[in-house]
Amino acid sequence: QQAGPSLRQKLSDFPVEEKEKLAEAEIRILQKQFRIVAEKRKSYIANMRHKIQAQEKEIKSLTEEHQKESLMLSQLISLRNEMLDDKICMELQCLLQTKYQYDSLIRDRKALLADLNNQILELEKKVVRQNQIAVNVKQVNCSKRLQKKIEALETHLNNVTVHFNTILTGNNKLQEEIENLRTQKAVLDNSYMKLHKKLDQQMRRMNAAIEQSAQAHKQWYVALQTLCGKLAPTGEGSAKGSLWGHAQPRLYFSPSALKVAQRVKQRQSVSHEVAYRRLMELAEDGDIDRLVNGFIEREGKNLSCFSYATKLSSDGPGPALPAAPHPGRHHRRHRGL
Repeated sequence: QQAGPSLRQKLSDFPVEEKEKLAEAEIRILQKQFRIVAEKRKSYIANMRHKIQAQEKEIKSLTEEHQKESLMLSQLISLRNEMLDDKICMELQCLLQTKYQYDSLIRDRKALLADLNNQILELEKKVVRQNQIAVNVKQVNCSKRLQKKIEALETHLNNVTVHFNTILTGNNKLQEEIENLRTQKAVLDNSYMKLHKKLDQQMRRMNAAIEQSAQAHKQWYVALQTLCGKLAPTGEGSAKGSLWGHAQPRLYFSPSALKVAQRVKQRQSVSHEVAYRRLMELAEDGDIDRLVNGFIEREGKNLSCFSYATKLSSDGPGPALPAAPHPGRHHRRHRGL
């Protein structure tokens, strides 16, 4: 009972791993002692049994001899027989004393065996207690390991949760960006449709103005040919010569005006996007309406000049004919149309 608390105090003073080692070593020592005591007990019991059997045989043989001697004494009543009887009695007393001694020795041995049995039971109880202590120590170690594993798993779970929340936040941001891009796309599509309609209107206006300008240049060219045909043979005055001088270059460049009109007609099949980009390149400040209005205004001035020249040709000789603007210049400026 005193060894148990002292052993527990010693175990409590050591760390867990050393406790396990000490408990296992003590268990092995106790088991070894238990085996030694058990073997001693077996050998001692066997020896005692042999001795008891030998004593019992000897007692039996002595009893038989005593009976024989008694019979002989009863038959032979003589001095010699009395002496022998005394001798036999003394031997019998010695044998009885020896028997008593052996009986006491057997009792002592039995008491010793009982004591050994009690010691063996105590050792077994100690072994059971040590085993229980070892099991408890292992359970404590296992619980600590499980706690460490649980903490590691919780840390991993927290990291995974943070990563998952980060992914969800990124997905929400991407969805918001997608919605914004869809809204911008809708706005840009609406602006594109408006610009497309506006470009169609401007193209129609531009084509109509170019058509009118080409027709006006053609009429101006025919009238100028007629006027020059009337004035060239007579050679009257410096004003007529000046009119012929102004008309001669126009006669030279008139076919180019017709070519410009034809090219403009042929290029109507160009896509609106390309035309819009070229108009933006031609417009200095990016205002296509101003470019178209300026073109129409210039063509109106050219038409006014043509009307004025026609009026002069019908009224007779007069001041020099104003120089009609060259269609090729407008073609070069509006080459992208």
